[in-house]
Amino acid sequence: MSPISAALTVLLMLYGCASLGGESKSVRQSRSHYMMGNSYFAQNRIQDAFLEFQKAVAENPRNKDARNMLGQVYAILGEYDKAIASYRDALEIDSGFSDAHHNLAMTFVMTGRFDDAIAECSKALEDPLYEVPETALNTMGYAQMMKGENDKAIDSFKKALLRRPIPQANYNLALAYERTGRDDDAERELARLIERHPGYAEAHFALAGLYLKRGDTPKARQHFYETMNLAPDSEMGAASRKELERLR
Repeated sequence: MSPISAALTVLLMLYGCASLGGESKSVRQSRSHYMMGNSYFAQNRIQDAFLEFQKAVAENPRNKDARNMLGQVYAILGEYDKAIASYRDALEIDSGFSDAHHNLAMTFVMTGRFDDAIAECSKALEDPLYEVPETALNTMGYAQMMKGENDKAIDSFKKALLRRPIPQANYNLALAYERTGRDDDAERELARLIERHPGYAEAHFALAGLYLKRGDTPKARQHFYETMNLAPDSEMGAASRKELERLR
């Protein structure tokens, strides 16, 4: 064996392959915990996911993805202050982390901080490589709508739909149209959404409300019935059942 080969063999024995790749054991373990946490999260095993993300951060405090997912878990649990702190920790590591900006924006929406939500969506959209800009545009539009800036909201929802036709943007666009008295446009948007996604209960419920406003009882009854069948245990389902009894 040549001296160089012998030296390489010793290095591999002492440090392992990871050292040559520049990755420590703790980083590898952190990534494993993060991946396991994602698997649990996808299965809605929230507590198990929470523990794995905590372990991932403990192994590698600079694991921005684990901190971002911790924020999502805290948001689901209704611990919004901790969610915000986790997203900000992720952004301390990578200020251009678009997913964390958008998740932070969604948490601000849930806590009524609409200006902050719009600002975070704008930061997410600064990234030309952001894979899902339509989600940030939809969230921005929702925050604008909640502020009463309906024209801006309509523009944001339309931009979202140009990127990718996500049903949430169609639905929110219809709501913004209705808020500005454009009931015909709202009806067309909801009908288009139902055509593509017939199981979208919220769209049926909103369309039933529009028909009821117009006095078109047969169509209102039809969509209240669809809502009740699609979401029988929801508030919408209960409201639809009540309306159907009233419209007999």
